[in-house]
Amino acid sequence: MAYYEDLSPYGYFTETIPPGISASCVGWLHPAHDHPTADPDGAFADRLFALTRDHRSAVTSSWHGCLLCPRRLFGTGGRPYPVKVSRHGEEILVGHGELRLRSAAPGTWLIAPDLVVHYVTAHRYAPPAAFVEAVMAGRVVAHSL
Repeated sequence: MAYYEDLSPYGYFTETIPPGISASCVGWLHPAHDHPTADPDGAFADRLFALTRDHRSAVTSSWHGCLLCPRRLFGTGGRPYPVKVSRHGEEILVGHGELRLRSAAPGTWLIAPDLVVHYVTAHRYAPPAAFVEAVMAGRVVAHSL
């Protein structure tokens, strides 16, 4: 998966961004780049899980594994995918879509790979405050791809 610094301009599926919208990246992580960490807040993790489960966008037919997880040999020796995330007895598969949220700033979207819920819960990734606020407010982009 591509790496983008948090809050840098989104540059993946740019044709899906409407005119007049400024889109920023959140959670496009790679092991070659440091990322902020913190113990995840339970309410935030629960809300992020629910939004990822219910509001995925830009779903692709291919899957990405987690490059931050230790390499586990299987078959050809790659990383297992899809990645499974569990919360309170429920499980979702991630690694093939995005979570798109409206920032508090008008005309601004925050776009994360759906792996962001795994990064938060398994790797203690601490996303930017604007993303946390948008998740807690539930400001999902109503634009589905």
